[in-house]
Amino acid sequence: MMRIHKRCIAEPHWYLWVLGVDPTCQGQGIGGTLLRAGLARADTAQMPCYLETMNAENVPLYEHFGFVVADEGTIPGSDVRTWNMIRPAN
Repeated sequence: MMRIHKRCIAEPHWYLWVLGVDPTCQGQGIGGTLLRAGLARADTAQMPCYLETMNAENVPLYEHFGFVVADEGTIPGSDVRTWNMIRPAN
């Protein structure tokens, strides 16, 4: 994953590593609120953002927040799909 990360974005950036919402609380806007808070800080710093997701259902959510898929594939030696996404500095 680190090789893909470095290949996707070499410039200084924010790495949005973990964002999760308890399944019983999903669909209430909590994830979006958390994401907006992190993106606001990255925007203040004028930094692009990078993230990885292993859940295809998350891709449209992140696209809604300005991320684009920079790389898509399978983790070698597994059947785990990954989407590596970048959001330019705002």
